[in-house]
Amino acid sequence: MNDVIEEHSALNQTHWLQNSADVSFVFSAGAIGAIVGLIPSVPLTTRFGIRNILAFYSFSSSIATLLVPLAVSIGYYPVVAARLIQALGGNMSLMTLMIYGPTYLNKVLGLDVKDTGFANAIPYILATAVKFTAGPLSDKLTSVPDTWKMIFFAAVAQGGMACGFFVMALTRDKLIAQIAYTAAIVLAGVNMIGVVKCAQMVSRQYIHFVMAVNSLISWVAIFILPMIIGFLCPNHTPEEWSVFYIAGGIWVIVMNIPFPFLATTEAADFTKPGFGEKKVGDVEGK
Repeated sequence: MNDVIEEHSALNQTHWLQNSADVSFVFSAGAIGAIVGLIPSVPLTTRFGIRNILAFYSFSSSIATLLVPLAVSIGYYPVVAARLIQALGGNMSLMTLMIYGPTYLNKVLGLDVKDTGFANAIPYILATAVKFTAGPLSDKLTSVPDTWKMIFFAAVAQGGMACGFFVMALTRDKLIAQIAYTAAIVLAGVNMIGVVKCAQMVSRQYIHFVMAVNSLISWVAIFILPMIIGFLCPNHTPEEWSVFYIAGGIWVIVMNIPFPFLATTEAADFTKPGFGEKKVGDVEGK
């Protein structure tokens, strides 16, 4: 521990933000905090109700977010602590766009800080509008089976993200890359009507547990992601990011191949009355 402190004391002679390993760990700290906060979330929700738990987590995350600028001015360890608390209130491909999108816009596309903030905000504004549009549109398509609608919207979300990755990997045109980046985030928004809706229809009253597991997977991805970025893109050059985005696009496609074959609107057996009693009876009968 003393060696770590001495190492950071030496690095602070310049600034810890110039050390890529420290910056990567700050990103990972958010995942650690989120995983720790996720563990008690299901029993706490059952006991106190989702409204109270969401209010508590949101308040904790908001306070920590407000403290991040102050922590940055103080030093490395306060930032790590703030990130842990921030994530306590808080899928590999989407996490990449959400966390490293500004880095890509600034380091690879060469946008300055002001333009980077604006360019990173636009996709999320458009994604919100798309969600409000796609939801009612899905409900009005009564002639199309729900299973086919879920598969379609999942394909649009995940396929659009994969295509965006491939375009960003292969182009050197800033405008085209920015359009691909924006489209990938916007289209990812309709995933709520695809995969998430499927999860809700299958798990029914246990959707809170399924979403907790999904959140755990997402935060594990965030924990691993900085290590992958640090290994594949240590200098944040266009060539390094091209390799990463090609691999990311392939990953998205491969991981989503099973969904069209497994998607269903039928409730799982464990959601039906008497499921637990039936299992106990089967065991006793043996």
